Amino acid sequence: MESAPGRKKNNKPHHRWIAAAVALVVIFLFFQTAPGAAALEIVKEGVASFIETLFPPKDIPVSVEGETEVIHQQAGGQEPEVQEDGTVTAPGFAIYYDTERYTMEEENGVTYIRFVTDNDLPPCEVEIKHLAGCMPADAAASANKEMAESWDSVSEVCSLDAQDGYAFYYAAGMDWDSACGYVYFLGDGRNGCFQITARYFLEATEGHGARFGQMIQTFQVIDP
Repeated sequence: MESAPGRKKNNKPHHRWIAAAVALVVIFLFFQTAPGAAALEIVKEGVASFIETLFPPKDIPVSVEGETEVIHQQAGGQEPEVQEDGTVTAPGFAIYYDTERYTMEEENGVTYIRFVTDNDLPPCEVEIKHLAGCMPADAAASANKEMAESWDSVSEVCSLDAQDGYAFYYAAGMDWDSACGYVYFLGDGRNGCFQITARYFLEATEGHGARFGQMIQTFQVIDP
């Protein structure tokens, strides 16, 4: 990304946090096809623990600040929208997260995974929303152009290997508490995509930034 042509220049000194942040874009996202017919059967039966049934809790290794720790995580997300005749009108998703550090909430159809703290630090969260009728490449290009007009630094859009997805990095400055993060656009298997925005601050790149990157690796579309 540093050498990519057309990137908005930032002549301020680089800190180690920026180096770690840029490295996150090469994380290989664990993005697979939908679980299939089993998901549809569970939805039709009205099982309350739909996602927990398909995605049971598991221990996941996470590399934070140079050390690897194994964290017990559980899955959350949104169920597919299914009509009474079994027709799926919108895909859902599942994602694993650390329930001891973060909470998951849904607000007006948008899912948030948030770090809850009583201090005055900038917010750290992952926002997940579905964009119907908007392909990943188009959505990424549009968001990148819009954010480049208001953020201090916005990278080029990067194509994610071996999958239908794109991402770019953004930052508001070089101070320790400057807002920064990544925006991912992952195909939903139809004619739309999921926009996943990871938000944190510069000094939290090797902490929350690394944890968010690991979470997004577990993201899976559910489209029976």
